[in-house]
Amino acid sequence: MKNKKCMLKKITITFIIMWNCFTLNLPTAHADTKIESIVDIGENGQNAKVYNNFSTLFDEQTKIKTSLLVSIIDDPYINKQIAVIKTDGSNISANKSVEGLTHEYGHEAGYMSSVLKWASSYNIGMELTNENSQFYKVSPINTIDTKTITSSIGYNIGGEIKVSDKADGGGVALK
Repeated sequence: MKNKKCMLKKITITFIIMWNCFTLNLPTAHADTKIESIVDIGENGQNAKVYNNFSTLFDEQTKIKTSLLVSIIDDPYINKQIAVIKTDGSNISANKSVEGLTHEYGHEAGYMSSVLKWASSYNIGMELTNENSQFYKVSPINTIDTKTITSSIGYNIGGEIKVSDKADGGGVALK
């Protein structure tokens, strides 16, 4: 019974910490939270369980949706409690807008303009308040480590445009 109270306390603390991380400076955000399940993963009376908690926060102003699935593993055969946190389903809207343009005299210009206002960075911070806790591994780390050029386009004076399926299409590269 003591172990279940401790587990419930940790789930509550985890939820409060994450709630604070995602609601700071988000005046128009709303969240949906539900406990997914308590799954018995033990066999032959081992009494191991996984407590799942799913939360989604959507900020209407910035069009950012953050989804968290926290799975706390309660294994009576180890002296640690493990939490697996997943952010599957989180996304940032590109905020696409398409507008008809007008000339300086107020007439239609005859062409459209489109804009993507995509966030340049997005960070999630988590803090452990228990000094006996630690982060083991953060995965995946969504960074671009390498750049691969799979095709190119080049221009030569005189109007020649070269498109190539190789990195070097010839001519002056258009950037």
